[in-house]
Amino acid sequence: MHLEARLQDLDRLWQRPDRALPPATAHHSSTAALSAAPLSHLLACNDLGAALCQHSDKLSHADLRLVSEDAGSPPPGSVQLDKVPRRAPRTLFHLHEYGFPTDLWSYREGNNIRFFVAAYRSFLNITLLFYWTCHRLEDGKLAWYRTPPARERLYALDRLLAAPGQPVVFCLDETSLAAAERAFPDRIATTGSLRSDGAGKHFTPLAGRDVVIMAGRKRPCRAEVREIREALMTVGCRVAEDVLPARGPRRARKAAAQKPSSRSALPGAGQLANCDS
Repeated sequence: MHLEARLQDLDRLWQRPDRALPPATAHHSSTAALSAAPLSHLLACNDLGAALCQHSDKLSHADLRLVSEDAGSPPPGSVQLDKVPRRAPRTLFHLHEYGFPTDLWSYREGNNIRFFVAAYRSFLNITLLFYWTCHRLEDGKLAWYRTPPARERLYALDRLLAAPGQPVVFCLDETSLAAAERAFPDRIATTGSLRSDGAGKHFTPLAGRDVVIMAGRKRPCRAEVREIREALMTVGCRVAEDVLPARGPRRARKAAAQKPSSRSALPGAGQLANCDS
C-alpha cells in the first residue's frame, strides 16, 4: 500500500491530463522500444527500484530515464522551478553511490507537485535524505538536481487545509511519516524544515492545532526540537512536551514494562541528543 501510493504519485506527475494511459497490449513503435530497452538491463538495488522498472514497463513509459549523481549541482544560468511542469523528464532518482531510493515523498499544493524528497540507504546502513528539484536550463530543457527547494512547504498540505483544527503529528523528518499514520489514524502526519530565516511562516496551516512531535531516522536533537516547538507555538499550536519515538506507542509500552516510571514512557527532554553549539 505504501509503495503503491508512491507509484501513483509518479503517475500523477508525468501523466498528461489530456490523454489516457495507453493499454499494456497496445502496439508501440520501434523507436519507443529502443528508448525503453535500457531499463530492462538495470540492476534493481532494492524493492522500490524493481517495482518502478516493472511499473514503467507495464504502462509503456518509454521516456523514463535515470538520474545520476552527476546531477548534484545545477549549471550556471539554470532556474529552479517552483512548480514541476508536466513535460519534466521522468526519472527513477537513481544515484550511482546509493542506488534507487528506498522511499519517495512528493510535496504538493493542489494538483501541483513542488519537489520530491527521496530516502537512500548508504553502505553503512544509514538512511540519507535528498531533495530533488526541477530546473530549467539555459537552452530551455528541464532537468532534476539534488538541491533544496527555494521555498519551504509542509507535507500533506492539502489534507491540512481540508481539515482545519484536526490534530497533527509533526515528524522531525519524512522517515517517520508512515509510522505516524499507522499509530495515529485520527491525526494528520506532516513534516517541514526550518532551513532559512523566517521559514516558520509556512507553519501557518497548523495554527491552533494540537500537535505531538515524533522522532525520525536519528535520535532527536535538543536544539532542533526546541526550534520546531517554538515555531509551532508561535502560530498558536498546543505542543506536547514529550517527543514520540519513531516506532510509535508499541515501543513506548515495551520501554515502560522494562523500566517502570511515574512519568510517561515517551522520551522527554532528558533523552534528547544535545546538539547545542
